[in-house]
Amino acid sequence: MSEFLRSGRSPWPATPLIAIASYTSLYAYAVMVTLGSWMTTLAAVLAATTVAMMVTRMATRSKVLPTIVGLVATVVAMIPAYARTEEGARHILPTPTALRALTSTLGDGFTEAQETVAPAIVTPGMGALFAVIVVGLFIFAEALAVSGRFVATAGLVLILPWIPAVVLGHRVSTSAMLLALAAWLMAMTLSRRNAPVERGTSLSAGVLSTGATVLLTVMVVPSALGGNGWGMFPQFDTPEALEQNTRLNLALDLRNSLTNNSSSAVIIYRTDGSRPDALRLYTLTDFDGAAWDREVPEPTDRRADTGVLWSEPISNWAQSSPVRLDISVLSLTERNLPLPTSPRSVEVVGPWTYDAALDEVIGDATTTKDLTYAVAVNLRYHDPARLRAADQLLTSNPDADIDEPRYTELDDSLDRERIETLTEEVIGGATTRYDTALRIQSYLRDPEIFTYDTTVNPSGSDTVSAFFDSQSGYCVQFATAMVAMLRSQDIPARLGVGFLPGTFDGSGTYVIRGSDAHAWPEVYFPGHGWVRFEPTPGLQTGAPPTWADPYAGQVPVPLEVLENGTHPVTPSGESTGPEPARPDPSPGFGEDPPAATPWALIIGVVVLVAGGVVAGVWWFRQGGAAASRRHLSGPEGAWYRLSERLGEFRWPASATPAEAREMVATGISRTAGRPLEPRADSALAGLSSAVSDHRYGPAGTSVPQQQLDEWVGEVVEEADAATAEITGRPARGGARGAPRGDA
Repeated sequence: MSEFLRSGRSPWPATPLIAIASYTSLYAYAVMVTLGSWMTTLAAVLAATTVAMMVTRMATRSKVLPTIVGLVATVVAMIPAYARTEEGARHILPTPTALRALTSTLGDGFTEAQETVAPAIVTPGMGALFAVIVVGLFIFAEALAVSGRFVATAGLVLILPWIPAVVLGHRVSTSAMLLALAAWLMAMTLSRRNAPVERGTSLSAGVLSTGATVLLTVMVVPSALGGNGWGMFPQFDTPEALEQNTRLNLALDLRNSLTNNSSSAVIIYRTDGSRPDALRLYTLTDFDGAAWDREVPEPTDRRADTGVLWSEPISNWAQSSPVRLDISVLSLTERNLPLPTSPRSVEVVGPWTYDAALDEVIGDATTTKDLTYAVAVNLRYHDPARLRAADQLLTSNPDADIDEPRYTELDDSLDRERIETLTEEVIGGATTRYDTALRIQSYLRDPEIFTYDTTVNPSGSDTVSAFFDSQSGYCVQFATAMVAMLRSQDIPARLGVGFLPGTFDGSGTYVIRGSDAHAWPEVYFPGHGWVRFEPTPGLQTGAPPTWADPYAGQVPVPLEVLENGTHPVTPSGESTGPEPARPDPSPGFGEDPPAATPWALIIGVVVLVAGGVVAGVWWFRQGGAAASRRHLSGPEGAWYRLSERLGEFRWPASATPAEAREMVATGISRTAGRPLEPRADSALAGLSSAVSDHRYGPAGTSVPQQQLDEWVGEVVEEADAATAEITGRPARGGARGAPRGDA
């Protein structure tokens, strides 16, 4: 054998290594298709081709013959694997009839690949199509690496299947990618070690191809695994005119955005009453510390257009005065139907079925693209009194709770002790499931603690802890954090994925765009069902659902949580516990010097002075500064008073006046479902410009105090009106009663 390897024949031991690297490329599409038994059939075809090429290479010095034998072996192996008669029996021999049957199967697979929504269940036709792609990739790469000795160039070919997963932001199997990389490197070693350098081979070309492959590998591997620290490859947002299909990204990796930030309309709808709080498509349960996973459900026996669709029995549906929604889906190509998060009935044509456990309407070989349907929904089903009453049912019958451990499990990669400790400090003396969820939501929505930011890229296996450390993230992270906090208290919770309700276009229609894609937590209430909460800050989502709004006077919310981000207090103002411990970044001191030395006195003085400074700063930040800013004149005083009176529409302290203006306008528009009134928009712009001029302009600003105060009043009035249009109650800012400039 050793003499054979040292001979001039092709280095055939590299052939099975190229086959391994080709086969592992299937795992690059684990998000797009469902992996399963079809992979075994494909592996058998690939193995037959590999053995045939290896034997040919051991028997001949020809560079072309092994490739030809591989192509023939592939066709012969695919006949019994994929070709079927009209009665469903296998073809065994490669007869003309069998070849026509194989071609028909491949045609079916190509059609299904175009029409099926990810994650697709692989049919025999799609399996045959994958076999052609993977085995074809193998034969081409093997010819380059073994016949041509261009192993580095073959590496470029082998890494191509992984690039779509990287560009689309999909996580891939770490072990599969590392196995592919190891197989390629070993093939390179075998091919180079046993083969003399042929005359005429360009050294510079070899170095260039090897370097390009290594560079691409270094970029693709960490990016696909989500750990290079550079962020993901650019995710391109095509112009609206070129967009054909839009899909939600269910690979909810916390390192990536929920979906491409598309401005194109994906859903439009009309309503004969209020608009819904959201439209949900999917629910997810399993979280591994870094990403959510979802098993693709099968259609059920219950048709979607029969009866009320809800996870719990609904009585008195006729007396609930449901609101009708007429919905048209445009470019959104999904397997599930977008539905409100309250009990509803559906009028839809096609093979749509209902899964009560997931509360999803699932299509059987159909999608939502260009679909029109109607929904009758009870938007008043959720209310605080009914949600609190669920605890009474739980007290009398503990078995009434949902009996699935997966809704309360936390992955071992998460720091459960930290999550439990923080949650207990946040919820304080909450005695019901509803109050617990509301206090957690209020804590996460506090703009003084958490910041909405789509550019974050947390690393590690415990991204929940990373979120608590950075206090910055986007909707998936806010929702995941709330699910984890609820589960730490043994409260069933899961993740909902869908869209915010969109904006009013002025002609009676609401428009939902790709950028409205959203994720939120859902909490189970015994006898009632799954209820949506909204922990993502209001500047991005608008007001929370009316049943989960603490400012409606429904439940006393810890003032400390809302105001300063410290530990909760009881309704009477008494503290419920110590402030959460924070790590001390400074090193500890050693032992004090002997008391007789002057250093003891010096250290004591320094400690006293430092303590006085800290106490003064603390007092100033807690009370003195706030009181002073409330009565400041000029742009800064008006700017601070506007922030205080806007409540949840407040901007973070780090925002510039221009950024704050955009955040406030976006938050009020989302809540109202329409753009700002011109007068309020002009007032907000004028106030923002005055503050910018005051801070950065050489001459400051000349806007009089009366005009500044009028601008503040107009913006606050717009926030009040926006909230009243949706909820029928005063805005949060107005309810807080912050003093005006002339107070």
